[in-house]
Amino acid sequence: MFDRPVRRIALAVAIAAASLSGLGGSGLSPLHTAHAQSSQESDSASQPSEETLQAWVTAATKVEEVRRKWSPKIRAADEAGEAGKAKELSKKADREMVMAIKSTEGISLRQYEAIWEKSQKDKTLYRRLEKEFEAQKQQPSNR
Repeated sequence: MFDRPVRRIALAVAIAAASLSGLGGSGLSPLHTAHAQSSQESDSASQPSEETLQAWVTAATKVEEVRRKWSPKIRAADEAGEAGKAKELSKKADREMVMAIKSTEGISLRQYEAIWEKSQKDKTLYRRLEKEFEAQKQQPSNR
């Protein structure tokens, strides 16, 4: 249904929302908790501006970079039977992902998650994200 570039973003966001791989944690990531705390900013995801979409894609790209950095380490600890270490690494990765989103100008953590959730149901929004992802992919990195 969705093509590869946006699926990659989707994976990054899903991983961030699940505390990287769901290894040991409370089941509620900071992303989920932040969204649950306030639905006010969710309304801003109804029709996000182009600038907000640009910021979302930039943040999602940063999240993907963090995922790539931490995923092998967490997987290795998990496969070695070191659940405590895997949980600790997962928490570090989750914090780093949250910081990556927060450090992105033009979008809040709540907006980021609200846009992601809405894009799963709204094909038009999803296509807008896909288009922005492709546009940013064509530009030199400005992060």
